[in-house]
Amino acid sequence: MKSRFLIVTLSLVLGLLAAVAATGYVSSARAKVAAEAKPRIAYVTTKPVSAGTSFEEMLTKAAVEKADVPDKYVPDDAITSPDQLSGRVLLYDLAAGEALTVSKFKSEQGSTVAGQIPKDKVAVAIPVDEVTGVGASLSPGDIVVLFATFSPGPGGQDVTRVLLPRAQVIASSLGRPAGSGALGAGSAASGKNSVTLALTPSEAEKAVFAAEKGHLWIGLRPLAKELNASTKGQTMRSVFR
Repeated sequence: MKSRFLIVTLSLVLGLLAAVAATGYVSSARAKVAAEAKPRIAYVTTKPVSAGTSFEEMLTKAAVEKADVPDKYVPDDAITSPDQLSGRVLLYDLAAGEALTVSKFKSEQGSTVAGQIPKDKVAVAIPVDEVTGVGASLSPGDIVVLFATFSPGPGGQDVTRVLLPRAQVIASSLGRPAGSGALGAGSAASGKNSVTLALTPSEAEKAVFAAEKGHLWIGLRPLAKELNASTKGQTMRSVFR
């Protein structure tokens, strides 16, 4: 009799705990959905805009508007104030409906590398080809992930791991004719290509070391800001698990 009573009691307790856990999960999920749906101010193009256009010109041509956009669709470096674009012009053409971001603009001083580097960062060219450079699809303003492979790695095993989870592309020679004069343009003689990234000095050290001592691959991040690039890496033992 006691055993039956204990079993019934335990079942009730476990059922209660499961109900509490389910309620907590549902509440958490609802809170997450609500946060992602919460509107955030962004500046969005209303028509196609050509490279070299300033924010002031876009306003004059009614080519941009202030809009409330769900937070999950707003890029991390989205423009929140016109002051952020003072003295800057578009790096490349934009289609209608694109959110304006800091990385899509460069200094109006000219097309020099220095004029396009964000504050507190340096420009570093990474050697790539059409495979390791995302199939020649990179453009200035894109945000990428940098992967590094070392043979052997720190533990004596070959390892591949995310080296830098987020880096801004300043220029790319991929898909451009040699001698075009574009930033990061490849050498016609060597046939080499590169992607120029804006990195902090510490990030630049990691990228240069990995390029010299290992192998680098570039991954293109989605426009939406959600991306968990924190991983444990892969070795020969773990890759097939």
